[in-house]
Amino acid sequence: MLQDTEIPTREQAAKEEMACTSVSSIAACILTAVFVAVLFAVPVIERLDDARCRAHGLAPSPVAADYGLVAALRSAADVYRASEGDGWGSLWAANRTLMQEFKRVEENIETGSWLVRWIQPHAQYVMTRRLGAGNRQVYPGRYGWLFYRPDVDYVTGRGFLDPATLRRRQAEFSDSDGPVQADPVPAILDFDRQLRSRGIRLIVMPVPAKPSIYPYRLHAAWGTSRPMPDNPSYEPFVRRLLQSGILVFDSRRAIHRVKGEESYLRSDTHWRPETVERVAGDLAQKIRETGLLPERETMEYRRDTLRLSGQGDTARLLRLPAYQRRYPLEAVELSQVRTPDGRLWNASPEADILILGDSYANYFSLPGLGWGGGAGLVEQVSFHLQRPVDRITMNDQGAHTTRRELARLVSGGVDRLNGKRVVVWEFAVRELATGHWPVITLDPE
Repeated sequence: MLQDTEIPTREQAAKEEMACTSVSSIAACILTAVFVAVLFAVPVIERLDDARCRAHGLAPSPVAADYGLVAALRSAADVYRASEGDGWGSLWAANRTLMQEFKRVEENIETGSWLVRWIQPHAQYVMTRRLGAGNRQVYPGRYGWLFYRPDVDYVTGRGFLDPATLRRRQAEFSDSDGPVQADPVPAILDFDRQLRSRGIRLIVMPVPAKPSIYPYRLHAAWGTSRPMPDNPSYEPFVRRLLQSGILVFDSRRAIHRVKGEESYLRSDTHWRPETVERVAGDLAQKIRETGLLPERETMEYRRDTLRLSGQGDTARLLRLPAYQRRYPLEAVELSQVRTPDGRLWNASPEADILILGDSYANYFSLPGLGWGGGAGLVEQVSFHLQRPVDRITMNDQGAHTTRRELARLVSGGVDRLNGKRVVVWEFAVRELATGHWPVITLDPE
């Protein structure tokens, strides 16, 4: 018992309240029955929906079969028996297989469940509209802005070069070619070394995360006069590259050049086309400053204006119903780059400049992304330089996918590095904290 003069702590008060809580047997039975009914109603409804699909000649539901997780357990058991080594290694391999199967089941439910498709948009609308809540991938900001969670985690998380962070990522993540290489510096230094051996200069171009440009759009506590936040390891990372003689292009200066102008799309992870044009102009100047480009006749590229509207990727990730108006379509004005004969710009494999990039380079370049084409980063660089440019761009995992594709082309007899003088490697800055950074050999030997 507490003495009269003692003030109970929160934990003590909670324990006393729990000890005094009573639930009648009738209420307990009702709550249990409701819980069990809801638990079993979901697979029953999915089975009925699957039967309906089959009766009408439609594709069967991918969810109905996934409620029998016996196959997942059987797969894990098979991996355990087939694994070589000690018992802990086999158990770890079986557990990894089981987690992968559970993840597959979860993804099938999220994308294929009739209940999820029917309930989730309306529930998410209420959560976002009334409570300001996002989901596992998106954070709602202020004034209709949305932020991609990995970008926020990058800015607010521990340093990606922190030894504890590197050990954790190395231990917890795996890739098809082995454990994740979490430290980006060795991979970049080796890539630069291989390019220098061929007389090519590397320019590293990390694209800043949207929360570091607009933190005050995410949280009111961050005023516009405060310095731009970033991951604690970013500045040391840049210093290490510069000390090793690697050129680093800081696109933040171009992004901040025009005050009061929105540089990123409100409901998207990526930048606006006006920002792409400013960044491309500065990058073109950085390429000129290398002094490696030979004189050649200008190409006389020109630009045409195209206006269109689109929905941001973060807005799509929220999966809101069609009737929502909180995140409307955003209007943009593209400057499409065209050749002298009027055709849209195309990459030139024989060019002396190669740009490796991710979705930031593909935005406003690939029509499949929903924002038009012919006006992306590579096109704008080519326009500012008035010379052909080669490109290898892939939307995801810019830390290694473009280098793998380049290595494949080099070893496959189509040497995309032949005749190159400058290689620009663009990637989203969050890749420094989440990407896989293996050392990749460009030459087959």
